[in-house]
Amino acid sequence: MEAEDGNEENEAGPEDGGAAVIEEGWNQEEGTDIQWKLENGTLTLRGTGATGEYPKTLPPWNDQIANVTSVVIGENITALGARVFINAKKLTSITLPESLTAIGDGAFRNCASLEAVTIPRGVTKLGNVSFMGCSKLKEFTWENDQNKTYAVGGQIFDGVPLENLKLPAVATFTLYKEKGLFYKCTDSLWKTGTITFAGTIAQCEALFTEEAGVPADAGFRVTCSDGSYTFGDPGAEEPDPGENHDPVNPNNPYTGYVGDDITWTYDPDTKTLTLEGTGETYTYPSSIPPWYNKKGDESDFQVNLTKVVVGEGITKLGDRLFINAKKLTDVTFPSTLTEIAQKAFMNCTSLVALDMSAAPLEILGGNMFNGCSKLESVTFPNTLAALGSSSFAKTNLAEITYMGTIDQYKALADSGRADDLKNDTILVHCTDGNYIYGKNVIGELTYTVINGVMTLSGTGAVPAGASWVREAYGVHTLVLRSGVTAVGENAFRDFGSLKEVYFVGDETAWEAFQEQVQAGNDPLLDAAVTLAVSGDCGEAAAWSLSEDETVLTISGSGPMADYRSAKEAPWRYSADAVTTLRVESGVTTLGDYAFQNFRNLRDVRLPASLERVGTYTFTGCYALTEIHIPEGVRIIAAKAFSDAKNLKAVYLPGGGGHEGLQL
Repeated sequence: MEAEDGNEENEAGPEDGGAAVIEEGWNQEEGTDIQWKLENGTLTLRGTGATGEYPKTLPPWNDQIANVTSVVIGENITALGARVFINAKKLTSITLPESLTAIGDGAFRNCASLEAVTIPRGVTKLGNVSFMGCSKLKEFTWENDQNKTYAVGGQIFDGVPLENLKLPAVATFTLYKEKGLFYKCTDSLWKTGTITFAGTIAQCEALFTEEAGVPADAGFRVTCSDGSYTFGDPGAEEPDPGENHDPVNPNNPYTGYVGDDITWTYDPDTKTLTLEGTGETYTYPSSIPPWYNKKGDESDFQVNLTKVVVGEGITKLGDRLFINAKKLTDVTFPSTLTEIAQKAFMNCTSLVALDMSAAPLEILGGNMFNGCSKLESVTFPNTLAALGSSSFAKTNLAEITYMGTIDQYKALADSGRADDLKNDTILVHCTDGNYIYGKNVIGELTYTVINGVMTLSGTGAVPAGASWVREAYGVHTLVLRSGVTAVGENAFRDFGSLKEVYFVGDETAWEAFQEQVQAGNDPLLDAAVTLAVSGDCGEAAAWSLSEDETVLTISGSGPMADYRSAKEAPWRYSADAVTTLRVESGVTTLGDYAFQNFRNLRDVRLPASLERVGTYTFTGCYALTEIHIPEGVRIIAAKAFSDAKNLKAVYLPGGGGHEGLQL
């Protein structure tokens, strides 16, 4: 509508926050305070606030996107929504304002002519796949503000041939479809590129990980605010000790060099390996230390090694130094050790407990204790600043002693990629009390927030005006366990990112629950709801949970569905509660990944109709000690029981019924 001449509102344009006036050549973006126009290949946006979001639709300028060569975003615009400039394949120039704070998912996806991008320091969030498919993008600069916290999504640089990368002090990244921000970033960055990171070396190590998409065999250096960080072994050759620095002493096979100034000695009587000297050991990213793998040779010390003593003066243990030492049970650390590189103790399957408190450790590399299947407890110093990804994967870790406060431990668990510490089954002993990650009390209930999923447990109501504003940010999924009875006023008012609610109950229970939800909880009531108590799990197979979630029943006939991961199973949020699995007669297969990580599953009852147990079906079922396989089973797929650490007996009935069984 046009304003009459002389109306004062006519002088206030959208940049000034006044009424939106459509001038000739400009167009209004519906539902926002943004106007746009395309002129001579330049798409200009002006106004205030955020653009629209287009996760499944396209922006109003999309029918002209093929003609866009430059984008200019006006001051006072604060956010670019999802897919706003997707497929602008002729786009070569982007101008972004200081007012901008966020760039949404896929915002510049497939902008195949972009060669350089500069993102202002005010942008603190970069969405998933935001620059994916920018196949000519070589220069990427994101400016830093030390007073801001930066976060990035996944697959941002998928298919991007970066040569120069400059990042702010990114504190966190999230995965997109289980893929990190560097997933399929081309080799040009890792082999010859220049990387600058505004954060510390500790923050850098937490960001540049295999989980984030960095190739495991990559070798590169990053310039950080406090020095240089090295990933892998960029351009370095395997260690060559030279004269008098033989890896194995030619006159004494029980000793040699494992660093420029570090010797190793093995005592075959005590089966003890001792490292002595100063500085860093060599690193072995693709080879083996001198005491390893001389099969059939009397100097194959790794096979029988039970104890390692790291002497005073040694500051760093290199990659894979003790990998696969399967009889190792005891390690002594010095007061000079500050870093242990990736995979140093990987697959040391006899380690049960480890005390690292004597060392002022700052960095533990990725996959540090991955595969140490008997490891139950560790002791950390309070100096630890960075923990690499998957450091405690495939362990039995249940207890941590941390030589610092609860707040310090929380900060460590929430830093970088320390996801292994974000585990509500681990009891942590701190100097000021005990703590279990993510468990908080709200009224009569407890709740956890892990990777965007909030789970409410216990019996009672969520109190009005619940004081969890900080936790509300970023929660996309809410799990309401069966004991949650009501919600007070405004309890979920600030949960603007909430997309899904998993309610452990049936439709009648959900309807009754809705009546107990007070005013001011629109994000809760507007979210998509899944009734997570029963449903289909195959064409003719169904599942149901008992009221207390301890018994999962699979019924019906024919095969169960196969899942690509445990995250797809419809009962995934009750996995920790299930203690009994009942599969009724008529069901013929157990689906891939179906019961993975049912950590408290103890009792499994399988029917005579069963013919196949799927891949990874019972992986990670730590409490399972025995299982009876029916006679009709013909296939037990690969890794069906992998990492079921306490499984002692698998009973196969006699009588020839298992002829032809494939394992």
